[in-house]
Amino acid sequence: MKWYDIDKLKDPENVRKYRSSLKVEVECGEETTETDNGNWTSCKHIITKSADEVIKEEGGRQKND
Repeated sequence: MKWYDIDKLKDPENVRKYRSSLKVEVECGEETTETDNGNWTSCKHIITKSADEVIKEEGGRQKND
């Protein structure tokens, strides 16, 4: 499971970059064909890709015993 450093979204510049990345990905993905879970799968891919590019993954979190 990935954990994102969502505190980076407190910075207005990172929010702008994230929104811009989402917009670009949505516009590029309009021509995809639908499957049973097409809408959800497409949305998940767009959100994950944008998050990977802009807010990046945090280091692993420790589990409490």
